Amino acid sequence: MYRFKYDGRSYYAPFLAALMERRVRADFTDIPFDFVTYVPMHPKKRRQRGYCQTELLARALAKRLGLPVSDGFIVHTGLGGAQMEQKGFDAREANARQAFAACKGRHIDGGTVLLIDDVLTSGATVRRCAALLLERGAQSVYVVTAMTTPRAHRGCKMQR
Repeated sequence: MYRFKYDGRSYYAPFLAALMERRVRADFTDIPFDFVTYVPMHPKKRRQRGYCQTELLARALAKRLGLPVSDGFIVHTGLGGAQMEQKGFDAREANARQAFAACKGRHIDGGTVLLIDDVLTSGATVRRCAALLLERGAQSVYVVTAMTTPRAHRGCKMQR
């Protein structure tokens, strides 16, 4: 994952998406997803890196699942520090609340969303992003990640 994120190995995305597809088909059998979206990254980091790894994963996975990708519901505000530098559950939750916000003017007309992130550690980032998607009108949000830490859950779902 380090090389995918920080060493310019964007071509890892299709391989990781194939693994994620297996997880989606195993854990979310018969869930009628309407679209795939992803956790956005800080615009400055995206410019430096040249790509957003979560977007690459989302697009590759959506292609495998035959689903559209829709973005622009969540924005990375640039506030707070890097999530991986936060120590402890409370610090990660507080940082995620600062780092992500709903985009004004974007609304989801109900529907079931598949939210993509690269790594699940505490779950703070995906909980915040899922809550924002629900706030914007999603009926339910399911999450899949390319990797998890040993204590993280493999699949999670949020619903109104």
